[in-house]
Amino acid sequence: MAPQKVEPLSITENAMLLEDLHMKKKQFKELVDVKKKLFYIELRRKIANVKNIIEFWETIRELGKKYAGGNVILKEVWESFYLAIYPPRIFFEVSFADVRHPFLDGKITLVELSSALRSAKVGKAPGPDLIPNEFWKALPQIGLDFVLDLLNEIWDRGVVPDAWPCAALTMLHKKGPVDDPSNYRGIALTNSILKIFTKILAVRIEKWMESSEILPESQAGFRRGRG
Repeated sequence: MAPQKVEPLSITENAMLLEDLHMKKKQFKELVDVKKKLFYIELRRKIANVKNIIEFWETIRELGKKYAGGNVILKEVWESFYLAIYPPRIFFEVSFADVRHPFLDGKITLVELSSALRSAKVGKAPGPDLIPNEFWKALPQIGLDFVLDLLNEIWDRGVVPDAWPCAALTMLHKKGPVDDPSNYRGIALTNSILKIFTKILAVRIEKWMESSEILPESQAGFRRGRG
C-alpha cells in the first residue's frame, strides 16, 4: 500500500495549532495548581484532626506510599559493594572551648523556621523516615511550636538524633547489566527535618559571613547575587 501524501499546513493553521497548544498548556498548569492547593488543604485538615499517635503515623505512611520503589540487586550485595569502595568512617573526640557568638549560637527563632519551610521544595522524595516536606509545611501553629522546641533542644545540646544523619540510597541504572552495582548511580535521600535544620544554620552562617566581610570581593562563586 502506497504511503499517503500529507499536505503541509498553512501558516494560519499552524498559528491556530500553536495557539491551541499554548492554551492547553495554560489550562494544564492551572489544573495542577488547583490540585496542589486542594492537596495542601486536605493535608492540613488531616494533620489538624489527628487525635492520637496511631492516626499520626497513618497520615505519615499515606504520604510516603508514592515513594516506594526497589531494584533487582539484594541489599547484602549493595553493602558489600560500598564497603569495598569506601574506607571505614573514622570518629574523633573533639572538645571546643565554650565561646559563644550572640548571633550564630542564639536560639532558633520561629522566623528562621518559617523561612526554611518556605524554601523547602515540594514533590521531592523523603528520607528513611518517609516524612516529605509537604508534611512540615502544612503543620498548624501548635505543630510549628513543637518543632521549634525540638530544634532548640538539639541546638542547645549539640547532638542530633541518631536517625537524622541516616539516608536512603536510591540507585539509578545508567548502562550495562542491571545486576552489576557499578552500573548504577546512587542518590542519597536524607530526612527532610535534617534539611530544614541545616538550612537554618546555613542561612545564619551566610548572613554572618557577609556582614563580617570575611570573604574577599574576588570570591563570587556560591555567593547569593554574585555568581
